[in-house]
Amino acid sequence: MSFKNLTLLFICLLAIPVLIISESCKKKAKFVLHGAVFNKCGEPYANALLEIRQRGTAYYTKASSGGPIGTTKTDGSGNFTFEYTALTELDSLSIFDGQDATSLPLMSGIPANSNEQVFVYKTMTLEMIIKAAGIVPVGTNDSLYTRNDSLIIGGEHIFYGAFRNGKEAGRFTINADVSKYNYLKQDYSLVWGISWTNYILHYITYKHYDEGFGVIHYKIKGCDEDNIIDISLTGL
Repeated sequence: MSFKNLTLLFICLLAIPVLIISESCKKKAKFVLHGAVFNKCGEPYANALLEIRQRGTAYYTKASSGGPIGTTKTDGSGNFTFEYTALTELDSLSIFDGQDATSLPLMSGIPANSNEQVFVYKTMTLEMIIKAAGIVPVGTNDSLYTRNDSLIIGGEHIFYGAFRNGKEAGRFTINADVSKYNYLKQDYSLVWGISWTNYILHYITYKHYDEGFGVIHYKIKGCDEDNIIDISLTGL
C-alpha cells in the first residue's frame, strides 16, 4: 500500500470517532416547547392534557397526523412545558387536545428541533377598529366624505360619515384563524367600498361622482393590543 493510501486510511480512521461522537450528541440534544393555551382571549385552558405530534398541518386530523411524541398538561393558568429529545425527522409539530381521532390541531406548523414559545388559542374573536383617512379640502374643517357618505365593509358592516383623517370610523369583530404557528404574520384581507346616500349632493358639490372601493390587506396583533385597519378613502 502506498504512503498516500496509508495517509488517507489514517485520516479516515481518526474521523470515525468524531462522527460517532457528533451523532451521539445530536441524539442527546434536548429541546423545549413551552407557552400557554387559552380557550379564548383572557380565558386560560386550565389543567388540560395536550398531545404533541409530528407531521401535522391545519388540515391533518389526529388520526392522519404523525405518531405522538409525548403528552403534557397545562397548569391552572394554561401554561405548559414540553421537553423532548432531538427528532430524526424535522416534520413540524402540532398540538392536539381532543381524544377524538377526527379532532384538528389547536396549532400546527411549529418548527421541530427548536426551542419555541407559543401562545395557543382554541378560538380568538377580535374587535377590529376601522380608521379611515378622508381627504380634507383646503381651507375647511370638513372632510370630503361627509355625513351623507357610508363606508361598507364586506357588504355587511356599514359605517356612516363624516370620515376624517385618523378618526375611528367604526368597529366590527372577526374570528381570526389562529391554528397556524405564524398566525400573527398571516395576511388577512377585506373588501371595502364607499357608496353615497345622497348622490345628487355629491355631484352638485364636487361636480362628479366616483364610487371608491378596494381590498385592504392587514395583520392582526392579537388579544392584548388594538387591532387597527387603516383605510385610505380615495376616488374623488
